[in-house]
Amino acid sequence: MFNVDGSTDVSFIVRTENGADFWHIAPSGHYAADCQRGKDAAAELMRQMWFGDNPLLLKSVAEAIVRKGSFGGLEIGFFRKSGRRFSAARTKSSA
Repeated sequence: MFNVDGSTDVSFIVRTENGADFWHIAPSGHYAADCQRGKDAAAELMRQMWFGDNPLLLKSVAEAIVRKGSFGGLEIGFFRKSGRRFSAARTKSSA
């Protein structure tokens, strides 16, 4: 989600000449650290999706990850955290 000035409220989403890069985060080369950074990115995105009323951000981020074709610690941490968050939400709504 871009603000009027072109900035975004999500640290790893950046404006580009062609629109946006929804997964602009570089791996550190340390798997465990990258997994944590991926989890942190997921938490940040979920907050923006909820408070910014923009649930479609996840679609854009997932597409960007797949398009880039890199599946290391960042991506594993991101999808693990996202999956757990959605599983928890489903469990709560089923109760």
